[in-house]
Amino acid sequence: MFIDFIGTYNTVYRSKFMSKLKIYGVRESMLSWFHRFLAQRWVKVWWNKAESKNKLSKKSFPQRAVSSRVLINIYNNELPEHLNKIDGIKVSMF
Repeated sequence: MFIDFIGTYNTVYRSKFMSKLKIYGVRESMLSWFHRFLAQRWVKVWWNKAESKNKLSKKSFPQRAVSSRVLINIYNNELPEHLNKIDGIKVSMF
């Protein structure tokens, strides 16, 4: 079975991600860069020709940034470990 995590980029809790980076040994200068990169995310919604005001997002990764694909894999890398603990489920990531 193939699962596509639609909306994964929109549901990332940045504080959890930053904690993971610290656990993995990422140093302060790089943590600071990640924090600035992720903290400056503005969102806007269009619906039926109406446009919302810009709003600062408190969660999510930038969807079109090349680095986001790597970051989302770091964020989700424990998922198979947790799911494999459930009887009858075998999960792997690629």
